[in-house]
Amino acid sequence: RYDTAKHIGVPSDPLDAKSTRNNFWPVVTGEESAKGVTLSDKNVFTYGEVLQGDNVPESEYAKYMRMTASSYGETLRGAVTGNSFDVDSISNWRHASPGRLVTWVESHDTYCNAGVSSRMTDEQLRLAWAVIAARKDGTPLFYSRPDGSNGASGNRWGNNVLGAKGNNEFKSTEVREVNLFRNAMAGKSEYLRNPGKDSQILQIDRGNEGTVIINLKEESVNINSDTKMKNGTYKDQVSGRTFTVSNGKISGTLDKRKVAVIYNKDQESVGISSTTGSNSFSTDTLDVKLSAKNVQNATYTTSEGDSGATQTERLSQLVQRARLVIQSL
Repeated sequence: RYDTAKHIGVPSDPLDAKSTRNNFWPVVTGEESAKGVTLSDKNVFTYGEVLQGDNVPESEYAKYMRMTASSYGETLRGAVTGNSFDVDSISNWRHASPGRLVTWVESHDTYCNAGVSSRMTDEQLRLAWAVIAARKDGTPLFYSRPDGSNGASGNRWGNNVLGAKGNNEFKSTEVREVNLFRNAMAGKSEYLRNPGKDSQILQIDRGNEGTVIINLKEESVNINSDTKMKNGTYKDQVSGRTFTVSNGKISGTLDKRKVAVIYNKDQESVGISSTTGSNSFSTDTLDVKLSAKNVQNATYTTSEGDSGATQTERLSQLVQRARLVIQSL
């Protein structure tokens, strides 16, 4: 994590009087050599504290690193505390490169500094986490609060033991299951809606294979909502209930103030996703990952006519316009 990365210029920024180029980011990310030395962060997950705001060259920063979704986190906290996941507000990342975002409900800054998020309850955190974990873009970051803390009651420091594990919310059923859903739906499109135009219920369809539905209401709800999912019966991995999809409608029961993670874990699926988080590139190649789950004899064909089979656990194939990393799951 590059702290205060927003204050380190990208090449297009104005130059310091003593500088000839703004090449800090090209050098530290390995895009450019310095005195014959080339650094590399290709095997390290890196992101920069580039806070969202006006006149930030987000697309240019995206060439070098992932960035923080600070404004979206603020929007999400306001939405869950206000009991409204209005799709028009929630769906907008407010960023030029959403695939290069690191998303969060809260961070160490929002919790520890001014404490703007510290009064949120664990329940609110779980409900909001389901939004960013179920969505297609971004890389969600879960802030583990101090063990023994209860920010809602004013005790945000808990046991306050240096180096100790935080509380166990990251292992809660809803957080765990929506995380597994995210992995299973990698590369799938997303579609967000408020069933019945009710902003207290948010539905996030991924492809045609699964959906996450978040109920902010203080009561259980029987839904019959539009969906992109294929006909069939699906299991809510949190409650264990069955949901039915027929002719573009999904029906079932949502528990109050809970997250329903609806898909079948043994379902056949295939997908493709860029390893950079962006589908655009300016070089001759782009690394993408093809995934095939619960299928046999998976094959691929490129637009240039190359084809192959995923006969090994991981196979790399260099083609004219894209370098494919194929993984059978």
